[in-house]
Amino acid sequence: LSAGGLFFDTTPWLWAGGGVLLFSVLWWLPFVGSITKSIRLVTTATEQVAEGKFTVAVNDRRGDELGRLGAAVKRMAGRLEGFVTGQKRFLGDIAHELCTPLARMELALGVLEQRADAKQREYVNDVRDEVRHMSGLVNELLSFSKARLHPHGADLGPVNLGALIRRVVAKEAAAPAAGATPAAAAP
Repeated sequence: LSAGGLFFDTTPWLWAGGGVLLFSVLWWLPFVGSITKSIRLVTTATEQVAEGKFTVAVNDRRGDELGRLGAAVKRMAGRLEGFVTGQKRFLGDIAHELCTPLARMELALGVLEQRADAKQREYVNDVRDEVRHMSGLVNELLSFSKARLHPHGADLGPVNLGALIRRVVAKEAAAPAAGATPAAAAP
């Protein structure tokens, strides 16, 4: 095509094209690296927020859309931390406040049991079992909320599911028989 360099010499054009390509790579590489680094930081931050770690480090000082995105992720993490902490405290406060009426109910059931006849004691014992069950649930809720506020204080261990299932099945099987009243049993 070049007729031996008579009409068109390709060597200077190849050198110029290679120089432009090299200059382009050297010019765009830091720019692309900066963008991917910011995206990687925002991705890591959102993954941490999804795991419940709300203290995130993002580059929110950039003047472009990625800086705005980083600032938005940081604000979102702060608000979510406030919401989650408030919810945990609210659950703990509810559990704490329920302990007092449940304790009064157990005390009243003790007095009622002393004054009740044999037939009524069976019903009092059924109510006492339910109040104790509710107390156990409230105590678990209180322990859960304390453990969530201070995550390193929870001791996890194995649970014997077979025994737990047998206990629940036995309680549920006894519940209809114990809960039936004479009026409900009559046709």
